[in-house]
Amino acid sequence: MRRFNEDCDEDGWLKPFSYGVLSMALYEISAAKETRSRVQNAIAKNVFDALEESDIVALEAPTGFGKTFLALGLAKNFVLEKKKRVLIATAATNHTVNFWKDHLKQEGLNPSNVDLGFLIGKGNPTYKPCVFLSDEPGSEIDGQESIYSLCDRAKESGDCVHYENVFGEQKAGQKTLKPSGEAAVKELHSKLSDPHLDLGENDLVQIIGNLKEKQLCPYYLFKKNFSSAKIQVCDYQYLINPKYLEEDTSEFLLVIDEFDKFEERLREQFKISLSQSQLTHVLSDLRPTNRDLFLRDFEKMEINKRRELAYELELYAESLKTFLDHASKGLPMDVPKGIEVEKAFFGVPLYRLAFERFNQVFKANESDFFKLISDSAKKHDPYRHVLAFHFRLAFSVDQKNAITFVDSVSKRKRGDQTDVFFVRRPLVFTEFFQSLARRFEKIVVMSATLPFQEMLEIQFGEKVDWFTVPKNAGLTGQKQGIILKHPALDFSSRKRFADIGLKAQMIGDLILELSEVKREIVVFFNAYGAFNPVKDPLFSLLEKNGVTIFLDEEKKLDASHSRDEQWEKFKQSSGKKVMFSTMYTKYARGSNMLKDNGCRILLLIGIPYPQVYDFEIKKFDELAKKHKWKIDANTWFFVLTTRKNFIQAIGRLTRSREDYGFFAVLSNGAIDKTLDKEHRQMLDIKKETPYTQIVADSAKSFFESVKR
Repeated sequence: MRRFNEDCDEDGWLKPFSYGVLSMALYEISAAKETRSRVQNAIAKNVFDALEESDIVALEAPTGFGKTFLALGLAKNFVLEKKKRVLIATAATNHTVNFWKDHLKQEGLNPSNVDLGFLIGKGNPTYKPCVFLSDEPGSEIDGQESIYSLCDRAKESGDCVHYENVFGEQKAGQKTLKPSGEAAVKELHSKLSDPHLDLGENDLVQIIGNLKEKQLCPYYLFKKNFSSAKIQVCDYQYLINPKYLEEDTSEFLLVIDEFDKFEERLREQFKISLSQSQLTHVLSDLRPTNRDLFLRDFEKMEINKRRELAYELELYAESLKTFLDHASKGLPMDVPKGIEVEKAFFGVPLYRLAFERFNQVFKANESDFFKLISDSAKKHDPYRHVLAFHFRLAFSVDQKNAITFVDSVSKRKRGDQTDVFFVRRPLVFTEFFQSLARRFEKIVVMSATLPFQEMLEIQFGEKVDWFTVPKNAGLTGQKQGIILKHPALDFSSRKRFADIGLKAQMIGDLILELSEVKREIVVFFNAYGAFNPVKDPLFSLLEKNGVTIFLDEEKKLDASHSRDEQWEKFKQSSGKKVMFSTMYTKYARGSNMLKDNGCRILLLIGIPYPQVYDFEIKKFDELAKKHKWKIDANTWFFVLTTRKNFIQAIGRLTRSREDYGFFAVLSNGAIDKTLDKEHRQMLDIKKETPYTQIVADSAKSFFESVKR
């Protein structure tokens, strides 16, 4: 592992001649501050050089460092020096647009040496083939077909209003463009690649609007530009399903931006769940005397086809319900049991034949089913759940050699009723990442919080050349932490209900003492299960002392539920205020006080262990033994993954060079096993104490030093 801070002076500047002459100064980032620009270009050179010897290079750089600029500089040099193409995969559509904007800033007023292309949207199937057809974009679902293939279908059926002037004659079985389409591609290519004096001309909304006015399909033309670009920027979905890219990438450099979010997307993409109550609801509604919901969901289907579908759905739902009944027999409440779907479901002829039969029904009615699955207004529709379950299960079966899954059933109380749940979720992605290594010539992964090196090398199955950017060299702001350690601050599942009064009093006292230092505080609990027992006494104490509270609730009551309005009011309120959340929810990960209102104090309560069950640990250890990994499940999940969770949460405190902030970790002695001396130094944790007043005094001293 190479740490760049070893070659920085006390002010954060790279020491002279540390890396020799920068042979690739073509893309020095003049828009950034000089110190950061020097470090960015030095790192870009060293990563570029490392790719000569290594197939996979990891770059860990803190939030606010400018990884987008660095990735673009690296990509452009790779294109110019190696004469090969680059694919940059990132987390969302707005991130792809940010790459484009940074490309324009990086080029300044000079003609571009390389072409940048990007795709709009995630490429998931949706019943609205183009989000620009209305002001209300169609909801997306996970799937195997790109948005563009659905656009082709829409054109054939006459639904699209923007395809009019795109296609010309068919030649040698290929579509050609009309002259207006050719002109539009060239104009789009120019606007996306070459900066102009008036950047307003390159406003994406205006570009799309101009295409629509000419009845030209924005999706198709962006794809056309993408397919010819030397640097392609797209959503993660195009890595998850390689046929979206529609080309050979064996000589590409792949750059995965925000790698931690890529792992989250993979987990979200491949997780499958189904409940007994959903199946019961379907079977009840399918009775001939009912069918109200069924008729509403499939009202446009031809009557004989609909009658046949009702029969097939009933057969399939009955077989799934029988499977859940059998799998959960004798199962205690709230204790998930690991099962193997290949044996317990597909290994039983009754269930396997039911699955295969309904799979044929699904393929025959795919377009109708996708309309229902992608309708977010029907989030709680049981037919939607059953169809989505089947689609995802079939997809996961196709991925069985690329993803290691773990399956479970559990019983839970929902009000007065007992429900049974089946869940299939990915355990590790070693096979998937190794397939990426085979599909691309070189790979660079970037994030503020990468998995630890031994984890990354296990995932990719080969040596990873690793670079770490300094976290304390004045490049991305200042932060300082402290651990408040006390036996009562045990928020594990076994001790959550112990010492509730003392826990609430300690947390409340600390918040009140810190609010005298800074009026805005963010509190992340390790889980809502740990937070709920202390919520009422804690909120009562804070409200009596004039503190305004916002609770970022994890679960929504209905599909349209939103707390955005309350959030905006909370942000605008004056006086002492505290946001409570976990580190995984919307406001904690996105537009939170840490980002919007410059909140400078963060409390992390409890140890953010991942939720891992015994059968998952057993499965991981079996894999470790099979593949001879030099790591066990306890280290993987409860040490390395937990450290990564801490780093991700604390990293939100300083998002730019001018940022600064103070944080405290509240825990019992178990924290010593998770954060050793080395990782406390990495996180800028200076000391620990059992006293809330010392935490408050430390915060006060820190903010006074920042002012100086």
